[in-house]
Amino acid sequence: AARADEQRTAEAARTKAIEEVRAERDRAVAAARADEQRKVEAARVKAIQDGEAGWAAWRKANEMAQAAQDRAVAAARAEEQRKTEAARVAAAEAARVKAIEEGRAAQDRAVAAARAEEQQKTEAARVKA
Repeated sequence: AARADEQRTAEAARTKAIEEVRAERDRAVAAARADEQRKVEAARVKAIQDGEAGWAAWRKANEMAQAAQDRAVAAARAEEQRKTEAARVAAAEAARVKAIEEGRAAQDRAVAAARAEEQQKTEAARVKA
């Protein structure tokens, strides 16, 4: 039961970390989109003022904005992947440490039981003699 509780706790922590990473990525993407939208709009206004030469400049600015947005999304995804992997590694390490601790505790109980049994045998032999 304790192990299942530990596992649920580790899973909940991992899920929360993933949700936080996703929310952070979504905020970064939204901010990048808003920033790029402002740049595109400013470029569009300038393009209208500058005529045909401005239209080409607007297209170029739009392409640059799209490229910047793509880079922001890719960076956010990479960061999410890194954090998810870090959370997975941390959960695995916690499980490993828990297993080691449980193994040591079981070993300590076995040694104590063996000592108690040896003590009983010694006491029984002493009483018999």
